[in-house]
Amino acid sequence: MSTRYRLRPGVLAQTALPRAVVLDSARGEYAEVNAVGTAILRWLIAGLDTDAVAARVAAEFAVAPEVAAADCGAFCADLLARGLIEPLPAG
Repeated sequence: MSTRYRLRPGVLAQTALPRAVVLDSARGEYAEVNAVGTAILRWLIAGLDTDAVAARVAAEFAVAPEVAAADCGAFCADLLARGLIEPLPAG
């Protein structure tokens, strides 16, 4: 099942650089994200669902679709666990 995500309130992301920085202003914590994670984050913020993001990762980083889907899922799970993103309601 494909999901759309957004940044949680109070979370800021600088994705214009090759390596994104994500700041949780409420907790004063930040994370630096590698190039693939930066691309994933940009596409999530733009409103793409996880299936579309995985397809773009596969195409742009020349990886197998199943690897891209697994990596995208793991990255989103990590951001969720850190409280940086939240799923958008279906619909």
